[in-house]
Amino acid sequence: MESLSFINTTSFKDMESNMLSRQELYELVWSEPISGIISRYQITENLIHKICREMSVPMPGTGYWTKIRYGKTAEKDELPSAYTGKNQVRLSAEDDTDPLIAKLKEIKADKRVNLLVSHHLTNPDPLVLAAKESLNRQEKNFRYQDLVECEQGKLDIRVGKGNIGRALKIFDTLIKAVKLRGHKIEIRYEKTYIVVMGHNIEVKLREKTKRIPSKDAWGSGKYIPTGKLYCKVGHGYREIDFKDGKQPIEEQLSLILANFEIIGEREHQQAMERERKEELEKELKLVRLHLENRKRTELARFRELLVKAKRMNQTLVIRNFIDSVEKNAAGKNRMTPELQQWIDWANHKADWYDPMIEEKDELLDGVDRSTLSFE
Repeated sequence: MESLSFINTTSFKDMESNMLSRQELYELVWSEPISGIISRYQITENLIHKICREMSVPMPGTGYWTKIRYGKTAEKDELPSAYTGKNQVRLSAEDDTDPLIAKLKEIKADKRVNLLVSHHLTNPDPLVLAAKESLNRQEKNFRYQDLVECEQGKLDIRVGKGNIGRALKIFDTLIKAVKLRGHKIEIRYEKTYIVVMGHNIEVKLREKTKRIPSKDAWGSGKYIPTGKLYCKVGHGYREIDFKDGKQPIEEQLSLILANFEIIGEREHQQAMERERKEELEKELKLVRLHLENRKRTELARFRELLVKAKRMNQTLVIRNFIDSVEKNAAGKNRMTPELQQWIDWANHKADWYDPMIEEKDELLDGVDRSTLSFE
């Protein structure tokens, strides 16, 4: 279920009427699911849990209402008698910082928006008009079916024949409010989306059914409509259900619209955060790449320095050797034209190899001075 809290969708009641004793609170939380309580009393889910903890009032556990719904036995925890705290509490929305409460107040203050469902379908939105024609065709062509649903490409509605008009009026009121709030409605194949800040939120309107066992031993039974509608918002594990109960769907449209906007704003915020993280990661990656390139360049320059230093040292060895040969020949008066020619050749090679000179040599053109091999 969606983690957002739910509160009343239509009006803010007189808070004095929400005063309950501890015993009344206990009977309340065991009389209906928490979604109905928080809708009726205009409070958040977190607040009702907090109040029950503070007043030592047990609440139904997971699966309790599912068992009740299917007629199974479900154990009810007793109200602890060893309690000395306060005995009365006012169920009211105390935390105006709750995003859902703030959003509901914002919607209520928006004079453009009218969420009162009319008794008649007046000037329907084109999407509603197309859905009406589709449902009427389905009812006509499949008159023995108990449920009818819109064709692909129309609003996502599946209800009993008796609830067609009601479903259309609910959707029409909701669509008009959504558009006035600056959002869009898009239909893709069999799904309907409310688009808030560029984010798609799925919505569908359904009628609950109940199974009638088959009279035949080999029959699988039949599902018939119950007359009660429910609206699903979102998809997957974040799907939120709004159902007919003590408050009909018509009186929960403010809450449905508020959840559309909160989900859309939350998705937008998360998308912006993801985008910021991606941009930051890109920047960090560029910094890392730049640093790696600098390191590689620096290492390459140092290797070049080391190679030239070695060449310089080797060049000095060569020049010292040539100088020693020349001095030895001169001292012994053994200088010959051939030796002088060799000395000139050797000095020329030293100048070619010297990293400070690197004189050109036609015969050694294309030779790598560092490796003394052809490139």
